[in-house]
Amino acid sequence: PLSNSTVPNILAVFDFEECALADPRFEISLLCRRVCCNTNQANTIWELYQAFHYHLLGVDIGRIEPWLKLEGVHSIITMIFQGMGSSGRGLQWETQDDLMCKISREFGRLHSLGWNFCSEHEISAKSLKGII
Repeated sequence: PLSNSTVPNILAVFDFEECALADPRFEISLLCRRVCCNTNQANTIWELYQAFHYHLLGVDIGRIEPWLKLEGVHSIITMIFQGMGSSGRGLQWETQDDLMCKISREFGRLHSLGWNFCSEHEISAKSLKGII
């Protein structure tokens, strides 16, 4: 059983622009990846959402890992567009090196989630240097 001491206390406003036509699990995975401090907290939030969803609709929403991968790919694509000046947010607000470090970190997260082709030897932010 979960209690107030095991459930992270997160106050957030959901921005459903990404999932208005898609799936709220994307927003939950974004919250789990960007707000939670560690995998245990992310899993706890996902399990609570899953239990609520199952209780409400009788549907199993599945594991969190595919949604974390999707959010990671979304983040990489957003940063690539940012580096190309095509993000729709105006000028790039980070240095090229900082952006490359963030992209490299995202590839590392995808690798840790089981996508071995995202290892530093296969794909790295350095290989994107000519693109952005």
